[in-house]
Order: sequence, then C-alpha cells, then structure tokens
Amino acid sequence: MRIKLGAGLLTCVALLAPVLTCADVLKAPGENASLLQLTDQPRRGSTKQQVEAKFGVPVSREGPVGDPPISRWNYDRYSVFFEHNHVVHSVVHYSATQKAE
Repeated sequence: MRIKLGAGLLTCVALLAPVLTCADVLKAPGENASLLQLTDQPRRGSTKQQVEAKFGVPVSREGPVGDPPISRWNYDRYSVFFEHNHVVHSVVHYSATQKAE
C-alpha cells in the first residue's frame, strides 16, 4: 500500500511540477529589469534617524498622512515610505533607471 501511495504521489508531483514552476515576467517597453532595484537604498524596518545618518538629508519630505501616519522622503533616485518612524518601502524612481542605462 505504501509503495502505491509513494508512486502515486511521485506521479502527481511530476505532472504538476511544470504548472507550479511557470511564471510570467512583465516588463514595460524599453525597461531593463536589472535596473529596477538599487542595491544601496534604505531597508525595511530602519528608523528615520538611521536613514538620515546613512543616506543624508532627503531632497524633500511629505506627510505624515492617514492612520497609521505614512510619510515619504524623496531622494534623487528613490523615495522612502515610513509608517510612524520605520521604513516600510523604498521605491526607485523611473528616471533613475533611465540615467543608469
């Protein structure tokens, strides 16, 4: 009985593997996917003080807005989003990817 179960499971895995491993990659025209992420940008969980100490004073600051309060610091090549005092996301500006090409 165990042999049949093992063989059946193996057959199912073999049949489903191509379905489970395929994915689509969407790219905008002229977009270089390797440029979409800068290696030197603030990491999630960093505090505002840590970000300013490592990356300097931002070009501009916006917010806070909403509940929880979300604020945004804009740098030349990316923007950093904070919830309260911690980084939740960094976004590379499209223009920064164009300069790198």
